[in-house]
Amino acid sequence: MALIALVALFAGRDAVAGSWAPLTRTAPSTVGLMVLMSDGTVMAQNDNGTAWYRLTPDSTGSYVNGTWSTPQAMHVHVCTAALRC
Repeated sequence: MALIALVALFAGRDAVAGSWAPLTRTAPSTVGLMVLMSDGTVMAQNDNGTAWYRLTPDSTGSYVNGTWSTPQAMHVHVCTAALRC
């Protein structure tokens, strides 16, 4: 009965899928970890963890045509639910 209810609930809904697009400007170095910041920029750490780069979207909000920069100083604060920050 529960299965029938779930099928009925989702029967008319279309699946939403995103897509990937190559960037116009590549990052200054190979990156690994990427974090979306609350201001809309993306912070990306290089593969060996020694540098950070910032991807700022263009005036229309497009990351494809965004600009890479190197922040002057990074003060990273990581907070998890376990730490209750």
